[in-house]
Amino acid sequence: MPTMDVGIPNYNYGRYLRQCVSSVLRQEMSDLRIIIIDNASTDDSLKIANELAAADSRVHVIAHRSNLGLLQSMNELIDWASSKYFLWVCADDLIPQGWLSQVLPVMEKNPDVVLAHGRTIHFAGETPPFSDGSPPPSARWKIMPGGQFISRECATLHQGRLNSNFNIVRTSALKQLGRVYIEKRVDYEMMIRIASLGAVAQTGMPHGYWRRHGVTMNDTMALIERMVSLLRVYETFFDREGRSMPQAERLHKTARRSVAAIAYWAAVARLLSGNFAESANIFRFAFEVSNSLAWIPPLDFLPQRVKDRFRRIRAT
Repeated sequence: MPTMDVGIPNYNYGRYLRQCVSSVLRQEMSDLRIIIIDNASTDDSLKIANELAAADSRVHVIAHRSNLGLLQSMNELIDWASSKYFLWVCADDLIPQGWLSQVLPVMEKNPDVVLAHGRTIHFAGETPPFSDGSPPPSARWKIMPGGQFISRECATLHQGRLNSNFNIVRTSALKQLGRVYIEKRVDYEMMIRIASLGAVAQTGMPHGYWRRHGVTMNDTMALIERMVSLLRVYETFFDREGRSMPQAERLHKTARRSVAAIAYWAAVARLLSGNFAESANIFRFAFEVSNSLAWIPPLDFLPQRVKDRFRRIRAT
């Protein structure tokens, strides 16, 4: 029977913590450990975490006296992990029933797979979009070499634009990774770097429910900050694990253009809505990252941009 460690970093999400932990505990898996790292929350998070630990011996709590941030929590979880597999979930998110029972047999059967992921369902508000409790459909899996997965990500930034939490990783690969460095995109950095260490298993089955809060990511500075974080992910990767990849320089350049293309179409959207100052700032950023876009629009990114827009509309 495979073993699993689940890390849940938390700061002031006490109102969601029970739901999150419950979504993990209800998985059909007996050999499971959960650790909640509370970063000096000012709400009732620690009280709730301790109650959860008292009610179930599989739940453990680490309480920080000061807020050390998500990055420190993630690196602490890497040090703590000792089971065969590892999963991290934000305290306001959830995983669907049956996810672990679907993914772990695939990883057990394919020891070269170091990372497995599915589809994220976005939702807003207090009530998660759970199913009616019926057994989940059998997942259909595609396994691809890590290098192929990374090349595709450089060209599309599919997971970088969406959400890359909820990934199951092989702990031996996690230990080989050592540390993560980009706090704003710690999940995506982990995914890209681990993918360089083996194969990746993918399915269209939902692997997580991601709760949306407010509209902060539509703010110009927040968007640019997110794009800068994606650039840093690839800088970190190609300085480390990705340095020895075939055509590493070309792939890095492709990733930079992809980041710029996302910014470009965000600028176009603001221009069409009359936000001229915001549009100009984002255009400026896009052209600084990839100056070729000033003359050749990234039309190859337009279809995916439209798909992402419809996906966000359906999630609201």
